[in-house]
Amino acid sequence: MSDEPLLDVSVRKSGTRATIAVAGEFDMSSSPLFRAAVGEALEDAVEVVIIDASGLTFADSSAVLALLKAREAAEAHSVEFQVTPISEELERILELTGLGQMFDIQDE
Repeated sequence: MSDEPLLDVSVRKSGTRATIAVAGEFDMSSSPLFRAAVGEALEDAVEVVIIDASGLTFADSSAVLALLKAREAAEAHSVEFQVTPISEELERILELTGLGQMFDIQDE
């Protein structure tokens, strides 16, 4: 059994915007990768952080917690935090937890 996370995280910067794309399984074991990417984006003094969650195949409560903490970190840096079209898996867990309204979810 591999200890390698099943989440692919990439950061793309364009001007004052950073897009963090997440694809695969977003759970407790992959949350540190996501947090590191958010930290990297915020260190670069961006004005907007966009989470592209359209490639998620699985998301659990750890993913929601990581997104909430990322949003809080962005707010602490006076950075706008958006989520692009989300996967059905993430949408379902946000609906179940009632936390969907906590995020600025864009249509792309």
